Amino acid sequence: MAERPLQFNIVAPAGFATDPHAVDRAVERLEARGHRVRLDATARSRWQRFSAPDDERLAAIARVAADADTDVALMLRGGYGFTRMLDRIDFNGVANARQRWMGHSDFTAFQLAALATADMVTYAGPMASYDFSARTPSPFTVEQCFGVLDNDAWEVE
Repeated sequence: MAERPLQFNIVAPAGFATDPHAVDRAVERLEARGHRVRLDATARSRWQRFSAPDDERLAAIARVAADADTDVALMLRGGYGFTRMLDRIDFNGVANARQRWMGHSDFTAFQLAALATADMVTYAGPMASYDFSARTPSPFTVEQCFGVLDNDAWEVE
């Protein structure tokens, strides 16, 4: 059970879910911990090798940033896609929204650009379709993720 319930918003600004059931498993796992989950439209969409065309994926980032109820913007997955859009993302606007953005893989491009342009802190952590939807999620990954999200300070042991 969560220390305090968080509102997750699962967004796919890069690749699409290769396993359509992965989104459902991730939602179930997060809700079982007492969190609320919202799905951006990109979490279930597919266009070529991406979740959606560039303009729609950019709009998804803006939608999540504009959602005052979102505590954690959780990337669905990586895959190529962020680098195509970095120069079009309003990182200052995203940073001012004060949400926690979390993921890895292709999300690293977003993280470095956010840090360089807006001094924004992001979280390298699990993603919906790789980690939270795994048949057996890594207990270490889950413990460390929520240790960081649920606490002001967290030491990895």
